[in-house]
Amino acid sequence: MVAARDGTLAPFKRDLLFLSLYESCKHQPQALAKTTSLTEQIISKLVARQPQSAMVTREALVQLCQQVLDNFDSTAAAVYQAYHPLPAQ
Repeated sequence: MVAARDGTLAPFKRDLLFLSLYESCKHQPQALAKTTSLTEQIISKLVARQPQSAMVTREALVQLCQQVLDNFDSTAAAVYQAYHPLPAQ
């Protein structure tokens, strides 16, 4: 489950994660294969961070995606950040 800032819960959808990453990576050659790999990497990191919990906050998920994309490609990271901004803290 993904918890929004207002406390509402929504099911985690792998395909939605994949599509949001793909939109950020579609400028890459072999974008489909790379996005598949990034999606699996993010899911693995989520499970490793919270092995006992089936809950993640939207902010934590977006931050993790941003971190992975920063390590992968700065353009993809910038596109992702534009579409998935986090509130200022």
